[in-house]
Amino acid sequence: MTPKILRTLCAALDAAKESISLPLFAPRTRCSNGNLSESELTSVCALIAYTAHQQHVSEKEVRRVIECAFGKNDVSEIEEDNYKAVIHYLVDLSADEDFFKDDLRTGEIYG
Repeated sequence: MTPKILRTLCAALDAAKESISLPLFAPRTRCSNGNLSESELTSVCALIAYTAHQQHVSEKEVRRVIECAFGKNDVSEIEEDNYKAVIHYLVDLSADEDFFKDDLRTGEIYG
């Protein structure tokens, strides 16, 4: 390609970039009660389902692990400040059968 063609292409790309409008996202909605927002809870529940499927255990067992690990009676009670920690915990969770059978009865969770 000649320098003239390259300059023309660069100018066309610059013009195209300026005409593209990127979507504007609303700021993160904070819940008044300090718990996970509806969209965060949906994401956590989806990741719980995925983790359960990948680990060949029930969603109830994975949910209980999260509740014990974060000291809550229900996943919906987890504070919004712990959202990223819950996601990281679920991503890193490696379940073996003994982990789910023994530790859930005693409430002891080992990371």
